[in-house]
Amino acid sequence: MVEAAIDDLFLYDWAKIDTTEDTTGQEAIDDDLIFSGVFPNPASEYINIYFTNDVTGEIEIVLYNNVGEMILTDIQNAIAGKTYTLQTGTLPAGIYMLSCKTEIGTANKRIMIQHE
Repeated sequence: MVEAAIDDLFLYDWAKIDTTEDTTGQEAIDDDLIFSGVFPNPASEYINIYFTNDVTGEIEIVLYNNVGEMILTDIQNAIAGKTYTLQTGTLPAGIYMLSCKTEIGTANKRIMIQHE
């Protein structure tokens, strides 16, 4: 038997989120200018983030949950061909927003975490 009340259910409409500006006021840019790939998506234990060769300098990587709370933040130095691995095995299943801030702008990507 499953018991649930309406106040236990939270639906978040990602379509209403304005991803054209990040929280620092920097304008968001096309994801393809920063990400060359984010795989696997959906993820279980990890997500690999591949950056384009145009990305240089520091990259601020931030992951937000579905209510906009910052789950993690990390700063990496961009190296051509480098893969950044984000461990997701301990995160609850759900939809998250991955935000990467670079010298050329900020790109946002929705990711899903599901555990088998």
